[in-house]
Amino acid sequence: MRNYKKYLIFITIFLLSVSCDEELLIESEFREAYVLNCVLDANSNYQIATITRTYETRDNYPLENYVDRFVSDAEVYIIKGQKKFQLMDSILTLTTESSPSVKIPFYYIKNLNNIIGNELQIIAVLPSGDTLKSYTSVPTMILIDYSDTDKIIPPSENAKNFKVSWNTNEVGELYFDPRLKILYYTEENGVLTEQFKDVPIKYENIGGIKLARYRLPSYSTSIVFSVELFRNTLQEIANEATDKSKCYVANAILEIYTFDKYLTSYYVGTHLMERFSIRLDEVDYYNIDGGFGIFGSFIKDNHIIAIDPRYLKSLGIEPFY
Repeated sequence: MRNYKKYLIFITIFLLSVSCDEELLIESEFREAYVLNCVLDANSNYQIATITRTYETRDNYPLENYVDRFVSDAEVYIIKGQKKFQLMDSILTLTTESSPSVKIPFYYIKNLNNIIGNELQIIAVLPSGDTLKSYTSVPTMILIDYSDTDKIIPPSENAKNFKVSWNTNEVGELYFDPRLKILYYTEENGVLTEQFKDVPIKYENIGGIKLARYRLPSYSTSIVFSVELFRNTLQEIANEATDKSKCYVANAILEIYTFDKYLTSYYVGTHLMERFSIRLDEVDYYNIDGGFGIFGSFIKDNHIIAIDPRYLKSLGIEPFY
């Protein structure tokens, strides 16, 4: 329950960021349009979708009535090969300290199995009679290139970096988002608690504040980490522990997210332009026939990297066996 609520919140924020020309051209005649958003997680059987409508704003405050944008009572299907799966409708109630409870209608399916590497279609038939549709080719799992990957951290006594490389059938076509985490356990009253800590790619000093930075998604099929930054992260784990002698480090896990071509195009069109150009208007990227929004997919692969127990002990950290 908790995980899909977080996912729904993400989708809600995402769809509100997808702009429509009808709303931006204040002096033009308003035309209602529909927005379908559905991002499939290939590692899960549970998927959700949301449908909203554009609306005419008042006094240039586009978010003041955003709850009214959600469309209920639509018939939403995902088609895989010859099989057709209908999504059920539900309502999520969100409550914040600054606002009363907000009801968010959404559509979900619990049993969409084995979608990795498949082409899927989504079709939404709205109460108005309008139809929205789109396709996605779900990415396949990556394969670690062990000939160009370090098998243990650190790779050698004096190593300054360690590297992980992977292979895919879609080189140069899809974005990859790798994140390195350290898995460790803390013990309290005889109970072990599993925890994770992210390892940054670098640090930046902004206004006297040290900020961790992580690699942005890109087409690159490899990533290099600093042994020094990895050691600093290990020391942060030990320093944050209530009892350092009861903090045990297990291994490192590299999570590699692969985006389909539509999520890749969306990210390239929105984030890269923000970094490298001055934008006078918003980028409208969508792949929905009959409306706006995104139908895309992603898959996450986990690669476990061993940490030399002698290295951990040299830092005063207990390995987890």
